[in-house]
Amino acid sequence: MGETDCAPTELDSSDSGDDFIIIDDEDENLEVPNTLRPFWHVPHMQLKINRCVSVSHPGHSIWFDLCPPAGNIGDHVAHTLDRILSIGCHKEHAFKFGITSMPSVRWTAFPDYKYLDLMVLIYTSENSDDTARYERQCIGDYRSDNRLQNRAPGGENAHCGLAPHFLYIVFGKRHQFEQGRVISRLR
Repeated sequence: MGETDCAPTELDSSDSGDDFIIIDDEDENLEVPNTLRPFWHVPHMQLKINRCVSVSHPGHSIWFDLCPPAGNIGDHVAHTLDRILSIGCHKEHAFKFGITSMPSVRWTAFPDYKYLDLMVLIYTSENSDDTARYERQCIGDYRSDNRLQNRAPGGENAHCGLAPHFLYIVFGKRHQFEQGRVISRLR
């Protein structure tokens, strides 16, 4: 069904063991994690998830760690950043917030992301204004953190693409972010 060399993609990695699920490309009986269930009815959601799974591989993966619908996005972002940046291989990483309607395309087709290690999808909405607002909020909240790689205030691509829309955090070493910027400028 999918590429055999793709690693599983983490979905809904909340602290509760009941909500943790791995989706494998070969798994035809896809179980939907609780935080994704409210959005499963959205056209294209399953397609977008499957595409994220298919482009993920060790060293360049997309994880889903979506904020529960009634959750506090600020607390969820802080928890996700603390958790990811405490993992040994990510301790020295920088991060950047972004929004997209097609995470798999953003992750693979844009030269500034091809060199990064990890994309974590942290929020989804049918309304792109929501994701844009939260992107601006996150950038503002972390503006004083020297690991933050965002240069613009956020929300610039709010009305691109079809729902669902995602807010994400990408992680990589500083030189990986710079390498991507250089290549983007050359195009």
